[in-house]
Amino acid sequence: MFGWRLVKDSEFKLQMEMRDSEVKHANARAATAEEYARKCENLVSHERERIDNERERADRIADSLFQSAGLPSTSTTVIKEEKAIAAEAKIKQADYLKEMAAIFDETWTEAQDDGTEEPVEQNA
Repeated sequence: MFGWRLVKDSEFKLQMEMRDSEVKHANARAATAEEYARKCENLVSHERERIDNERERADRIADSLFQSAGLPSTSTTVIKEEKAIAAEAKIKQADYLKEMAAIFDETWTEAQDDGTEEPVEQNA
């Protein structure tokens, strides 16, 4: 007569319960999917780390073979380490030279003060 139908309270309640159960089910599926994605990401990162370690190990083995044959290193890992070692050695050498210069200056001035060493005359 009016073109619309009245919905009983029990039917409305049943529809709401259906929607709630669908939402709960969708949330559970989303949580399961997120957990699965997190596990997959962890697995991928673990495998990447393992592959990088294996690649580094293979580079070291190859470089040791190259060096035993008298060839220079080729892997970036070993080259970086060699540069770091060379830079550290250069710093240590500079510190050692400064220390030796200070010791030499100290003994030279003591020798001149004692009179045991005569200054060197320059021919000019």
